[in-house]
Amino acid sequence: MEQKLSFLKNMKKTDKYLILLGVGILVVVLSWPSGSDSAKQSVPDGEKNPISETASAENYEERIESRLEEILSRAEGAGKVEVMVTLKSSEEKIVQEDTSLSTKKSEETDSSGASRKQEEITEGRDTFTFGSGEDPYVLKELAPEIEGILVLADGADRATVKAEIVDAVQALFPLPAHKIKVLKRGS
Repeated sequence: MEQKLSFLKNMKKTDKYLILLGVGILVVVLSWPSGSDSAKQSVPDGEKNPISETASAENYEERIESRLEEILSRAEGAGKVEVMVTLKSSEEKIVQEDTSLSTKKSEETDSSGASRKQEEITEGRDTFTFGSGEDPYVLKELAPEIEGILVLADGADRATVKAEIVDAVQALFPLPAHKIKVLKRGS
């Protein structure tokens, strides 16, 4: 260990700074976003991703339904549970944009002394991209908004179980009670 430290002591100051600079550059390069998440599929340049937004929304619905079925079926008295979720909107991505605004003013006076003023405002928006230049830089992804939830439960014929299911769904999702329907599950 002392030999390693003596090696550092014998180095010139400029060499130490170069090593420190190299390590800093390496850290920046390794932490730079690559434009691909592990959850995304790898698609060759020029091809569209085969997973559409509709498929993504359906996948979201299925995940919510299965998680709700699993947790609600564990509630005392609920019995077997089936859940259906409807979405109001699809997934939304907020991208980084650069907005520019320019104003052009002109004033003209004709030979009779009459003057005319004119103002022109131009607004431009550019989306930040990275990678091959086609992928936008996404600031935030918003989950689809839920429209309503239908729950079929074996124990829904009991008012207390029905009320508990509605309360549980409202605790998980910002929905009013009239957007949650709980029915007795048939055979």
